[in-house]
Formats: sequence, C-alpha cells, structure tokens
Amino acid sequence: MESLCGLICMPKTYPLKIFIFQMMLICCFFYQQSIAQSLHVPISSAVIILNAKSQFQSSPFSFPANTASLQQVQETVIGFYGERRYMLNELSNYSLAVVFPTKSGNFGFDINKYGFSDYNDCSLAFGYAKKINEKIDIGILFNGQLLKCSAIEKYYTLTSGLGFVFHISERVSTHFQFAKPVSVSPNYDKEEKKQYHINAGIGYDVSKEFYFGATLYKTKNETPIVICGMQYLIKKKALVKYGFIGANSTMYGGFGFNWKNMGIDISCSFHPQLGITPGMSVTSNFTK
Repeated sequence: MESLCGLICMPKTYPLKIFIFQMMLICCFFYQQSIAQSLHVPISSAVIILNAKSQFQSSPFSFPANTASLQQVQETVIGFYGERRYMLNELSNYSLAVVFPTKSGNFGFDINKYGFSDYNDCSLAFGYAKKINEKIDIGILFNGQLLKCSAIEKYYTLTSGLGFVFHISERVSTHFQFAKPVSVSPNYDKEEKKQYHINAGIGYDVSKEFYFGATLYKTKNETPIVICGMQYLIKKKALVKYGFIGANSTMYGGFGFNWKNMGIDISCSFHPQLGITPGMSVTSNFTK
C-alpha cells in the first residue's frame, strides 16, 4: 500500500530509481497470479498499448486499451501493425488504426483481424476522447466484434467502454478503463453477456525520450494479466523497447526508426516452449 500511495502522490522530482523499484515490486506481486493465455493482447510489441499513458510517445494502436489516450495525439496518424504468433499463419494478428484530432475532441478507428479462414475474430472499434481539464482526459469506446468458426455459427458482440487518463504530474499518468458487452447474438452463451473487462495502469515519462509503464488487465472469471515495458527514443530518429507479458511468460523487444513523417518498427517476442513471434508496424503522421 505504501508503494501505491507513493506513486499516487508522486512529486515532479520523484526519483527514477525509487519509481522503478516500486514498479518492480508491484509487477512481481501480480506476476505469479497472471499466468494465463490471452488472444487479444499483442505479444511481439505490447509497449504500443502501454503508450496509452505516455504524454510524449503516443501510438495510434493504444486507444483500444484506453480510449482517453486519443487526447494525447496532436496530429493525424495512420498505422498498420501485424504479427505472426509463434510463426503460425493460423495465429496471425493484423490491425489498422487511424487517429485524427479536431477542435471538439479526438477520434480514432481501429480494425483488427485475428486467425485464419476456419477460425477468425474480427473487430471494428470507434473511439472519442476529450480533455476535461489539465488533469483529466475522458474517452468513450464502441467495439463491434464478429467471431466465426467453421464448426459453429457466427457470433456478434457489441461492447461499450469508458476510459480515463489522470495526469498526476508533468511526467506521471495513470489510466483506468471499464468495458462491457451491451448486445450479443440471441444464441450466445448467457454467461458471456455477464463478462466485463477492466484495465488499469501507470506510466512515467522520465523524459520526452524515455518512457516506462505497466498495465494490469482483468476479465471476469479469468486471472489478471500484467504487461510491463519501456521505450527509449534516440534523437527522434530511432527507438528501442523491451518488456514482458505475464499472460504467457513472454519477453519482447524491438527497435525502429523514423524518417520524415514515417515510422517503421520491428519487434519480436520469445516464449520458452512455443517459440518466437515476429511483428512489425508502420505509421505515418500528417501534420496540420
């Protein structure tokens, strides 16, 4: 509890070493309880969703994790992300995201496809975020999902979510999002209608170049999942990243580079039994 209170009351000059030590304690506490598989969390570059709490290194792929993070985007961004999980074509995951800011708030769209012809999970997400004041951003998420399997019928799910980002200081932000299915196919399992998804986390922008964050995911009746990672931007031209996902005991890392308004990121994760998962993302910024 003291560690959590220390994070909440963190001053602007909060020492980096103490912050990292507290984050390690929190992650280690949850890690042993977080060994569970998750199909909807990218595993070759999970830091792209951790950026939902960064005030300097935002990503177009982070808003489904917390819609309020859209408010951090200052220019129109389009991005594509893909990974081949454990080098299996049947477990491929692809995502296309578009984020654009307006005077009345920021909007985002995300199309995601997972699986292959006999089994696939497709979703279309729409998000809107607005700054309430200097300390709080709020976002609303709507996500339509289609689950298709050759052996069973198609299932449709419509999920809504509400997210918040709290800027505790100039460098530290926390976030919280709650999402729940609001409409499903008539033949869907009744227990699935009671599901909910919660994720919460904290991020520390040590500088405009170095970011460190952690997130805890929780779905009803499932073990929580811990994701922790860091990203370092080198002279605004190149970046390196590293982290772990408690969901499947996976470590990931990667590097990327920026050229004009384009960014290319290559990443890879390793599981001791299942092998490697390569991933790549391409983004393009359109300045005002």
